[in-house]
Amino acid sequence: MRTTPIPTDGRGTLHLESTAAGMRVVQAWALDIKPSDILINDLLLSRLCALQFADPGARRDWIEKVCAMTEQMIGEIERKKYGMDPFWLLACDSKVAMLRSHLRWFRSLPTTS
Repeated sequence: MRTTPIPTDGRGTLHLESTAAGMRVVQAWALDIKPSDILINDLLLSRLCALQFADPGARRDWIEKVCAMTEQMIGEIERKKYGMDPFWLLACDSKVAMLRSHLRWFRSLPTTS
């Protein structure tokens, strides 16, 4: 893999060029979503960008998987938030609102190229 810095991006973003084998590694990484990835926005956005390299069926499967994981996470947060102090409730409500926003976004993603 060859990288070139993108000078106009202040986050240190790199332009990547790869062999076919490298592209397969990127595809596998993008599709290997875990519950912990759902709350890490930069990582989630990077995976979404890399999904363009996956075939439509794999993208559709990924979207269904990430929607199910997001719905499960919302349910877990909703169940755990009762009996907590007001600041914890606010944090839980914020997480749930963010996850619901992500869920709407995931459901709007195209599964075809």
